[in-house]
Amino acid sequence: MINYIKASVKRMSFDIFIHEKTNNLKLRKVIEFLLVPAGFIYLIILYLKNIYYEYISNNSYINELSVVSIVKDEGAYLEEWIEYHRLIGINKFYIYDNESDDQTFTILQPYIEKGIVTYIKIKGKVRQLDAYNDSLDKYGLNNKYLIYLDADEFIYCRDNLKNKINSLMVDRVACLKVNWLIFGSSGFEKKQNGFVTQNFIYRSEYDFEKNSHIKSICNPRRIIGFLNPHYPIILPKFKSINTKNHEVKGAFSAFSDKYFRINHYFTKSKEEFIKKKGRGMADNLKIRSLNDFKTHDRNEVLDQGMYKYKEKLEEIVRGCNSSSGR
Repeated sequence: MINYIKASVKRMSFDIFIHEKTNNLKLRKVIEFLLVPAGFIYLIILYLKNIYYEYISNNSYINELSVVSIVKDEGAYLEEWIEYHRLIGINKFYIYDNESDDQTFTILQPYIEKGIVTYIKIKGKVRQLDAYNDSLDKYGLNNKYLIYLDADEFIYCRDNLKNKINSLMVDRVACLKVNWLIFGSSGFEKKQNGFVTQNFIYRSEYDFEKNSHIKSICNPRRIIGFLNPHYPIILPKFKSINTKNHEVKGAFSAFSDKYFRINHYFTKSKEEFIKKKGRGMADNLKIRSLNDFKTHDRNEVLDQGMYKYKEKLEEIVRGCNSSSGR
């Protein structure tokens, strides 16, 4: 019950508003403690809303599969990331821009104008959970499923992604947890031209410990809120499963499916990792060290599973650049 109330407090628009106004984490915690009674009431409201969505409404959606992400200075990678996920069946992106200083908005503008991207500015420190919780309230009803990804994470699914998700998200399932598969630097010291998915083709073994981390695909009507960026707190009568349909809890699950996973290009080249390190983290105030690079720079296995998308991505990006005058 404690986590249910904490998650409902985190999801409250007033709590998110306070985080916009102060970076003082201690003050944020004090205010969240004071909001506990309101959080309990909000939890009841979420439960009643779920009853309505499950048994009364017609459950019509504008989008079937949509991605939610928070980014900071990752503009150089967004075109590939969006176009790749569009190729596999995702048609909407909710991108929270956490004070980027690069060309993020300019790069996203054509997608914003076409309605492919909804662009939201989000200020301050440690705002990832706020972005995720905000998306549940603002966009949950318009989307059958919300997929929570970072801009260095690419879903890989050998089968049709929509059909695969629909076959698993049945009965009491609120959350589908998909494993990371860590890709290393492929030996590159410097940033490479071309696509991330085509440059970095060496990865870890399936049983590498970091691959037990998961990210979540959610039915937003069955979610209370996020206390952890990897997985949500779900309403009591529902469950979370992995890609093998086994019930799991928390942010970890033994690697379960080599044909349905999230390729996580955690390091890219050493130069890019050092730049990433300088941006800080979206869910806490820590700064990564080069030990994180060493830990995640795993290149034991050649994996060219993404190669089949190379020509199509090149064709799309050439067309985008030509039409935008870039």
